Amino acid sequence: KKLKLNNNKLEYLNESLFIDIKELIELDLSFNFVLNLDNIIFNNLKNLEILNLSSNNLSILSQEMFQNLNELKRLDLSIN
Repeated sequence: KKLKLNNNKLEYLNESLFIDIKELIELDLSFNFVLNLDNIIFNNLKNLEILNLSSNNLSILSQEMFQNLNELKRLDLSIN
């Protein structure tokens, strides 16, 4: 299952935004204006394999943010 939220001019993502979509495999948040992400935003995405955060305005990310993403195979943080 894929969720594509790219190119939506998003600036803020609530920490509970993905809490009820545990079956998600791919998440695309690229080409937005996100500055910060809460450390627990991806905690329930245990099946996530692909995460695209490219082309945002992210400058600091905590490694705790990714600690529960055991299935993660691809992480794109380019152009931030």
